[in-house]
Amino acid sequence: MNVNTKKSVLISPLCWGLGHTTRCIPVIRAFLSENCRVTILANAELIIYLQERFTDLQYIEDTMSCIKYGKGTGFFRLISIGLRLFRRYRKEQRTVRKLKKKQHFDIIVSDNRYGIWNRSSRNILITHQTRPILNGFLSLFTKRVHRYIDRKMKNFENIWVPDYDNALLSGKLSRFPYESEKFQYIGILSRFEKPLPSEKSKHYYLIISSGPRAHRIKMTDYFINNLSKSDANMKIIGESLRNKIPQHIELITNPNDETFAKLVSSAACIISHSGYSTIMDLIQLKKNAILVPTPGQSEQKYLGKRLQKYFVYAPTLQHALHFINIHIDELPEQVLENDSKLTEIIQALVI
Repeated sequence: MNVNTKKSVLISPLCWGLGHTTRCIPVIRAFLSENCRVTILANAELIIYLQERFTDLQYIEDTMSCIKYGKGTGFFRLISIGLRLFRRYRKEQRTVRKLKKKQHFDIIVSDNRYGIWNRSSRNILITHQTRPILNGFLSLFTKRVHRYIDRKMKNFENIWVPDYDNALLSGKLSRFPYESEKFQYIGILSRFEKPLPSEKSKHYYLIISSGPRAHRIKMTDYFINNLSKSDANMKIIGESLRNKIPQHIELITNPNDETFAKLVSSAACIISHSGYSTIMDLIQLKKNAILVPTPGQSEQKYLGKRLQKYFVYAPTLQHALHFINIHIDELPEQVLENDSKLTEIIQALVI
């Protein structure tokens, strides 16, 4: 590609744990390989995470608070969610307009942020949830929420769904509301470029705690508390509030990608939340795992149940604890392969 015609690209992941950010890493790499100028709009925590991997990008801090798991039930919770989403959309639009006054972006890539778009750019939305699942009382408003999403998606020229062509992973979550060439299944998006060889001599359980910080700490401390008297060799990727960690348990906080990949590749048994980005990373690294949904996350429960053919599903942390002894060294190999079309799609986009 000619240097004089290189595109300017703005990429903005949703601040909800790290999953939306990690799956933007291959997108960033692909645009950089096409000699594009990449700017990141993100929360401060996410910027720190990305700066460790991409030192030369332009970073713009997004001061909006991160999305948090909702509390409570019923009508008042619905009103609260609706108001937050409405305010957030308007703030995102104001942010983009301010940025556009200072610099032009040929392409804007938004990961699950419906307000990050502008009419003077080509707008791309990354999402695996065009049809999110609502539980309990909120399920009465499913059609209304889906219509809202449909209206917002019309602001984007392309909708990229990180999944196989047959929606093997996301299933009904990514069902397209209408026939259009704008919807594309682009394959797996993983921060890891290839699987690593396993070191079978290192025999250990690996717990991967993910999601917002409070949930990471809860999962980490649960397994430390319940396996503190075990003599099993265990490694936990996460955070803890405990002052003392048993000697047979190694706590690893914020490992770099190389360390993370090595830990996953050599683990005898893996326990993880069933977050979408985590599932894609496990597939890329050719590893099976015991998947347990984050409490209150209907999407993760659906994914865990749907993918029982390829992973082990544990409804709760208590079930996962029970499955450790059953499945240690017995998890079958991962048969799913990465079939990413990202490189070809971006090459065609920046011509």
